[in-house]
Amino acid sequence: MQNVAIGKKLSAMDEATAARKPSLKCYKCNSVYHYRLRRNWFFKNLLFFLPFKIYFCGHCVKKRYLLLTDKQEMKYKPV
Repeated sequence: MQNVAIGKKLSAMDEATAARKPSLKCYKCNSVYHYRLRRNWFFKNLLFFLPFKIYFCGHCVKKRYLLLTDKQEMKYKPV
């Protein structure tokens, strides 16, 4: 019983910290990204050492490539 209550408190704390984090925004139109796309074969297998993240901007209707490490991505709200 205590573990369930602790788990709920931790998730509530995570939501509070997520509310204070800034959102990832498109550098062209300054709107929030809609979702993250998976990397294609080329990025996974040939450029595996570069931390490319691909996001979709619904306002521009384009894919945007960002060089973000996992640590840097944790500073923003999840997309």
